[in-house]
Amino acid sequence: MNRLVVAAVFTAIACVADASEPASYKPAIGYVPDAKAAVAIAYAVALPIYGAATLSSEMPLFGTLKRGIWTVEGTFHGTGVGGVMTMRIDQRSGAILYVMHGK
Repeated sequence: MNRLVVAAVFTAIACVADASEPASYKPAIGYVPDAKAAVAIAYAVALPIYGAATLSSEMPLFGTLKRGIWTVEGTFHGTGVGGVMTMRIDQRSGAILYVMHGK
């Protein structure tokens, strides 16, 4: 019985806490509205992963939107061996869905 009361109290507190939260702003087009924003997000996420030297060798980064998913890729300049950074970002939420660097 005591456990039931404690559970009910915690549930009530959680409901009150949720009710006091203001509604979050959600842009109709999503948090990542254009290629410039997608590229900026991808750069910020990829920098600590791959480092400035790798990313600067793959500039410019470019973004394309397909079915609500931004794909951001680096530019392969045709010298040496290797691929480029690729990242997929959800347009609505800004969630990072995929990060990879080609070999």
